[in-house]
Amino acid sequence: IECQTTDGYPKPITRASVKSSLQTRYLDAEESSTTGPGTYHYKFKPTLDDGGRIDVSCVTQQYIGSKLINAKNDVRESVVNFPPQPKQPMEAYPEVGKPLTVHLLFRAYPKPTMSQIQWTFTPANEKEITYNGDNLPDNFRIETSSLDDGFYDISFIIRNVTEDLKYKGQRIRVNNGVGSEDYYMDLDFDSVEDVPAGDDGGMTTVIAAVIGGVAVLIAGILAFLFRKKAPCCAEP
Repeated sequence: IECQTTDGYPKPITRASVKSSLQTRYLDAEESSTTGPGTYHYKFKPTLDDGGRIDVSCVTQQYIGSKLINAKNDVRESVVNFPPQPKQPMEAYPEVGKPLTVHLLFRAYPKPTMSQIQWTFTPANEKEITYNGDNLPDNFRIETSSLDDGFYDISFIIRNVTEDLKYKGQRIRVNNGVGSEDYYMDLDFDSVEDVPAGDDGGMTTVIAAVIGGVAVLIAGILAFLFRKKAPCCAEP
């Protein structure tokens, strides 16, 4: 960043700052002897927290003692772009016949458009199939939302998980024109027990056993009470 000021007395003090939506950074100055007096160069190395639109300011001030006698603030707008940055893995535990939503949280600037999001399926021993976010089959859907601090949340929705998805690898590629990042969707079918349709997991058997046990207990109590009340023997 280059800031220029004219000579004067007292000698002007120049500094530069960069303000983003998250922070303001003041930069150390290096006066350049090659471009003449009054020209200062500031080294600015952007971070992710500087991403997006920023205000670059060159501030020139003159003091007599501790009294400010002159000040000038030159503000310019700039942009810090950066490609999608990984934030978390994509893990999910699907069940066949049910809907599934998998979230991807990441940072980027600018925000990727729907056509820049690709959803790729790789069946075993077959050619992979890639869809753009704005041209998906009916069973799939993508939704995006903006969060704070430059984060975005993409929801990958499968309306009905089918059996064949067990054998298809899935890759998500997000591109925002600055760069791209690949994310891999791990669908963990093994952690979900496959219960056949109409099977209640043995609950019917358990309930029947409990009811049968209670019935036997009641019958035993009644028999005991009946024997207690009955006469022991007949009088001669």
